[in-house]
Amino acid sequence: MDLHLDAGSEETLEIPVGHNAFLYVYQGEVAVGAQQRGVKARQMAVLDNRAGNDSVAIRAAADSRLLLIAGKPLGEPIAQWGPFVMNTREQVEEAISDFRDGRF
Repeated sequence: MDLHLDAGSEETLEIPVGHNAFLYVYQGEVAVGAQQRGVKARQMAVLDNRAGNDSVAIRAAADSRLLLIAGKPLGEPIAQWGPFVMNTREQVEEAISDFRDGRF
């Protein structure tokens, strides 16, 4: 979701239980969750996905814009090197080779 919130406004958004979720503020500042944790522009907040956490409250401290990203965990291994993300180091090395050789 790409959210645009006016200063002082508040939204409570549902997130499916068990989904991993985070928000990234790209303009302004918001307070997140029951603890009203402050998140400023160019900062990210990882949200709690434990049972019982099926929504998040977001309050805009200033006119704000943010992205809310959520998805079901894949349960797969993750290997990362620079901007390349795959399941194994060998796959990452192959992707880098493909990129260098123009096959990407």
